[in-house]
Parts: sequence; structure tokens; C-alpha cells
Amino acid sequence: AAGALLFLPVVGTSRPVRIAAALAGVLLLALAARPAVRVIHDARRQLDALPMLASFEDDLEMERWAFQEARGRRAAEHATFGLFSLRLDLHAGRYPGAHIGAPPPDWTTYSALAVDVFVEGAEPLTLVLKVADADHDGSYEDRFHEYLALEPGEHRVRIPLDRVAAGPRRRRLDLGRIDGVQLFVEGLERPRTVYVDGLRLVP
Repeated sequence: AAGALLFLPVVGTSRPVRIAAALAGVLLLALAARPAVRVIHDARRQLDALPMLASFEDDLEMERWAFQEARGRRAAEHATFGLFSLRLDLHAGRYPGAHIGAPPPDWTTYSALAVDVFVEGAEPLTLVLKVADADHDGSYEDRFHEYLALEPGEHRVRIPLDRVAAGPRRRRLDLGRIDGVQLFVEGLERPRTVYVDGLRLVP
């Protein structure tokens, strides 16, 4: 619509009508470009925030995350970096969790991946941390995954990147081309809540 208003000839109309059409085209173009501009701005912010990958300090950061069989929102409870954490309400399901796609991909100059987790409730919870690179073929054997057996309460998880690189069975995971990080639970029978903050790389 913006292209039609801006570039198609307006035949047999007056100058004011042509000007109005051009202004409407510019407005539509600006509205259409807004999501792309937000993504570009957030990608720049991600790079500037390194070694922090996620600290949940503003709503725009939440757009990096996708949730499956779960609900995620910013919360003031159990924040370890800044004022907010991610409250992750896990529904009963096969793989409830959260996934951050397209993080800054080059992790080669760092030594470890760290994240702070608070497990709510009275029972332990096994959380799976998954890291995949751009060459991941979708199979279980071709990625890094670690089972984190967590008791109720606060945990500071730290995983050496050498162990992440050794995750795939038949090759080394490419730390220069990281493509996604996922936190999830396998076969959750009852809803649970965890708080996540400070997903970061350790220099």
C-alpha cells in the first residue's frame, strides 16, 4: 500500500490529492518499518550488553524469547541482576520451557555460560539447559544439553564452554556460531514456576 501511494502515478488528480497520497504513503512505510527497526535496535543492544545475554530489564528484551507450554513474564521477585527476573510458569506438558533464538553468536572468547535460577515450591525440579549452533541438525545427539537437578530455592549455574563445545556426539559444537539457548523440563506432570535471571557469558 505504501509503495502504491508513493510510486504509482496518480492520473487525473489534483496536486493536493497527490501530496496527501504521498504523505499517507510515507506514514504507512514508517508503520511497516517499525518492527524491523525494533529488531535492529535490540540486536545492537544485545551486542552492547555482552557478556550479559539476558537480564529482563525492559519489555523489548522479552521479544527475544519464545515460550512453549509455558508463560513468561518479567517479575520483581528473585532478581539477581537489576530489578527484574523472568518468571517462567511451566505448564504440565512434554517439553515446557523457554527459548532465546539468535543470541550474539560468537562465544569463543568466553570461558563459561552462567544463569541464576530460583525454583519455587517444595519439590526438586530437573531443568534441561540446551545450546545449539548454526550446524545443528535437529537431533538429540547433535547439541549440548545438561540436566540440572535443582532443589527448591536459589541456584547459580555455571557450565564451562569446553563442555558445551563437546556436547554433540560426532563433532564439536561451533562456539563461534551459537544459534539458540533453551531451558525446559521433560515430561512435566504438574505446573511449576521458576525464576531465571542473569543468563550470561563468563570472561
